[in-house]
Amino acid sequence: MLKIKFPKKTNYSLFFKKEGMDFLNFFTKKKKLFDQRVNSDPHIPELRDLYNLYQLILLNNRTTILEYGCGWSTLVMHFALMKNNRIKSGQTFTRCGNPFELISVDNSKKFIKISKDRIKKFSKNYQKVKYY
Repeated sequence: MLKIKFPKKTNYSLFFKKEGMDFLNFFTKKKKLFDQRVNSDPHIPELRDLYNLYQLILLNNRTTILEYGCGWSTLVMHFALMKNNRIKSGQTFTRCGNPFELISVDNSKKFIKISKDRIKKFSKNYQKVKYY
């Protein structure tokens, strides 16, 4: 039977600062001023959801992810895979052709471009993300 480990509750802003993703904390301050009815920007991230995604990937040792829909989650999943790559460097994976790869599928070219630009801005290993 497959056992899944779930993350513990924590202070999300301190966690993202410690992990080097302090740019996400900007949105906690901006959230009060943000009105989705009048703003044409994409939705602001939910830090609790992003923290849970990040921790699920780390705790369960995921090496490849297929994601439907681009967004802030793409960036956070990419960071989690890169951390897993640093932790498990040197290990071989016989059943996985491209370990530590994120595949993101989206119908909108606009959101694919936003996600690509975001990953290029905040990460050095943006080649490990494929978009379709």
